[in-house]
Amino acid sequence: MVDSSNKTKNIDWDLTWKAAHPSKILSLTSGFSEASIRKFSLKLLNDELPTLSNIYKRNLLLYTTDQCPFCQIEIENNIHIFTCSSQTSTNPLEKLKENFKKILIHEAANILQLKLDLESLKKKLELYTSDFDLCNQHLMEFDQICFLDIIAGLIPNSLVSLFKEIMGSSKDGKLVVLRSIHKFKLLLFQLWKYCCEKFLIWKRSQNIKAKDKKLGRKKLIMLQIWYMNLQA
Repeated sequence: MVDSSNKTKNIDWDLTWKAAHPSKILSLTSGFSEASIRKFSLKLLNDELPTLSNIYKRNLLLYTTDQCPFCQIEIENNIHIFTCSSQTSTNPLEKLKENFKKILIHEAANILQLKLDLESLKKKLELYTSDFDLCNQHLMEFDQICFLDIIAGLIPNSLVSLFKEIMGSSKDGKLVVLRSIHKFKLLLFQLWKYCCEKFLIWKRSQNIKAKDKKLGRKKLIMLQIWYMNLQA
């Protein structure tokens, strides 16, 4: 069994929680867009997005499997929705990796401007992200933070340290990472909305309707009650 306490030491929890909120909560109300991003970030971080992996557990009578309906190979969870290669000829992780690097470079350039050594930054990022295209989700069980963890919303100390060094300032280094993660989550949010649209089309093709979901949950509860009475 993996000792998760070792992994937690490699996470910058302060920035991780700040990144989960696109802005400070100053009132009891917020705009729809901001609330949507905040909800998405928190659900992604806590593996609570309504992926097939989660809704299958809630409604076993309606959904027969938790496998991705598009690739039909892997479980559709909060990571697979961004890494499924069923409808693309390119490696989705490689594309996410390149986008993440571009965002980091852009945010660093916004602060350093002419002082930025672009070639040096690119080399350091290339080295840092050299294994970011590895898709095996078992990597998330190890002590070190991998790119899949970053997708889920965790910010590694190593990334913060890298940009403290690049920026020459702890404050600016953290700012670059935080802004970059915010923008990266906006990208993931757009991908998530696209996944939702595809999933709705798939549900229609399976003739799954809202009333079926309610009925399925009701039947499941009745079965659970029946089973509990049987065991009594």
